[in-house]
Amino acid sequence: MGLLPVFNRQYFVKIRNMVLNKIFIAFLFSNLSFLQCSYIFEPVIEEVSPVKIFEDAWQVADENYPFFAFKNIDWASIYQKYYLKAKNTQGDEILIVLHNMLGELKDGHIWFYTNGGKRIKPFYSPRTLKDRKAFSLLVVQKYFDKKLSFAGGKRFFYGILSNNIGYIYISTFKNDRTEWYIDFKNIISRLKNTDGIIIDVRNNEGGSDIVTHYVISFFLQQPIKSPVWVDSQGNKSPEYRINPNKRIKYLKNIVVLQNDTSFSAAEEFVNIMKELPSVTTVGDTTAGGSGAPEDFRIDGGFIIHIPTKALLRYNGEYFENTGISPDIVVKQSETDVKKGVDYQLEFTIQLLKNY
Repeated sequence: MGLLPVFNRQYFVKIRNMVLNKIFIAFLFSNLSFLQCSYIFEPVIEEVSPVKIFEDAWQVADENYPFFAFKNIDWASIYQKYYLKAKNTQGDEILIVLHNMLGELKDGHIWFYTNGGKRIKPFYSPRTLKDRKAFSLLVVQKYFDKKLSFAGGKRFFYGILSNNIGYIYISTFKNDRTEWYIDFKNIISRLKNTDGIIIDVRNNEGGSDIVTHYVISFFLQQPIKSPVWVDSQGNKSPEYRINPNKRIKYLKNIVVLQNDTSFSAAEEFVNIMKELPSVTTVGDTTAGGSGAPEDFRIDGGFIIHIPTKALLRYNGEYFENTGISPDIVVKQSETDVKKGVDYQLEFTIQLLKNY
């Protein structure tokens, strides 16, 4: 008799749990449609007329784009050119209209996202398309006795040539990795006893001016004024100075390698480094992307990515589309890369040896 109550309680708990589980499953299935609507399916975007999408995109550019006068673009006539095309489109045909209209601006900083998240970019610099394969890090590696080291999440590669010349390849200036800053400082520390440094920004498509200024700070003996930004109304940005790094400085001879795929923040880097007395720039004219883009959401779930400010040279001139020329022009082609030769790097090595 003493064991019976214990047995009955365990059996009761087991049955109770089974019943509760069945009730929960029944509830789940009876409310599945509610759960799907609330959590599983994305909300449906209300249908918007193609003309409304077109007009919103045109207006975003009209209110924000800073290069109309510089590029001699009559944006009002562009509206007239594409309005009827937008009015006569159906469904995804509006994508073609937006592509062609925004392509009239001939700006590598401009693209748009569809409501499905697809990025469409209407324009690429002809120079960039021509020579985008005129650089290879694998070819660069052939000039080193040891394998290049990498850091910053493979954002940059570095090493020392046999004649005690340091080399840093910066692939991007995006500030999307925390270790970027710490790693770069450590690299400068490792290369501090070299006789000169090559900083290679070929095929670097830009990123953040915060990162750009951080890199430049290691090569400053005194503060330097940053270039001026101008918005679509002609308003200039407040003066800003880049200060020398407090912990470590490299003030020996530096050569910056650039090419026509160096774009955006990489061009800002070249623009500022050219002002330093210890720096020589070598290679080819940069791509010519001097705008500071922002994202604008419009009806239909589209996002327009377009410049709102223009970065100027120190002499006050635009370099949008025209790019920034190096101090010494050295051409490099895809054919050279296929042969395993980097003439720009070879010239730079010899230049530093002769300093």
